[in-house]
Formats: sequence, C-alpha cells, structure tokens
Amino acid sequence: METGTISFADPGKGVNVGMEVTAGKYSGKVPAGDMRVEIRSFTAGPPDTMGNPTQVNVVAAEFNDQSKLTAAVTDKGPNSFDFKVTK
Repeated sequence: METGTISFADPGKGVNVGMEVTAGKYSGKVPAGDMRVEIRSFTAGPPDTMGNPTQVNVVAAEFNDQSKLTAAVTDKGPNSFDFKVTK
C-alpha cells in the first residue's frame, strides 16, 4: 500500500496512535503493549448530498473495522511490523 494510515490501539488503556503511510512506510512512537492494528487507504468518492467531496476506504474491512491484526510493542524493541494488505 503506497499511501494511507495505520493505527495502533489499546482501548482498555485509552491508547490510539495513528500514523501516515507514505511510499509504503510508516514511522512513529507507540506505547508498549499488545495493540490492535487498523490500516486504511482512501480514494476520492462521490460527492455527498451537499456536493462536498468524500473519501472512500479501499482497504478490505479485515484490515480495519474487522481487524484481527495485532502488534506486541515492547519498551526494548526492536518494534518493526510489516503487514500485507489487500484491497
């Protein structure tokens, strides 16, 4: 996936850290813990009823709303996570 967003969340701790994906890569800081991962990429959608532009997520729901992806983030690292995403 060339562009989009990735988020690491631990709802029990109130943690949700989002990062931009650019050129297929992302980087940022996430607190240690077992995180649920959600990945999205958007394209222009049809205008809404007021004529405003919209965006449509083109990544399959199994990678975001229905994600079962996880990442075990540690204080010591290394914390490098690669995910194969399909649209």
